[in-house]
Amino acid sequence: MLDFEGSISLADILPFIEEKLSAGLWRSDVAGQMQWSRGFYELLGLDPRLATPSYTEIERRIHPDDRSGTRSCGERVSNRLLLEGEFRIIRPNGTLRWIYGRTETLLDAAGKPGCVLGLALDITEKRKLLDALKIEAERYCALAQIAGGLLWTGSSDGGVTALSNAKETEHQGYLAKDWVDLVHEEERDTALREWAVSVKTEEPYNVECRLRQPDGAYR
Repeated sequence: MLDFEGSISLADILPFIEEKLSAGLWRSDVAGQMQWSRGFYELLGLDPRLATPSYTEIERRIHPDDRSGTRSCGERVSNRLLLEGEFRIIRPNGTLRWIYGRTETLLDAAGKPGCVLGLALDITEKRKLLDALKIEAERYCALAQIAGGLLWTGSSDGGVTALSNAKETEHQGYLAKDWVDLVHEEERDTALREWAVSVKTEEPYNVECRLRQPDGAYR
């Protein structure tokens, strides 16, 4: 717990913030001389007592597939392409982490680049979650195609907002609330009533009804 009654500087608070956010900071001057915070060392899996801050060291840690071709880190800085976006790093112990980087070039009094500040965040757990969701979505799409069905997303007001595996020319009428007009009039009230129940109770929407096809026939 931090005690704010005493005199606490930003330098005292920075390690706490970096630890809680899994973040690290770095700075580079126009000559390419770098400074790294303790959090940035930890993101790269390096010992502050042994590793010397440099673009070369960062480049060596970046996954080969995420490096920007033949450009070195120094060349990227001179072109203001500054380790931004998401990329993977490989720590000395072989573990792989996903990093999100943001940078800012600070200008001097003459309006020329004075130094570059960089922020790095460990987003490995977020990427794992997104990858798992992507895999599940692809499985649902595959199952829907095998079964000859449609995978759709709807809003609580009864509108279909997306059709993941639909043929654009055949299923445009399903979007928004137009799908209700495609339901056979004998089942339309039931379809809408069950939708309202699902929204209220958060139970699955499960209904059988006839839908008018592009050729006018019901299935």
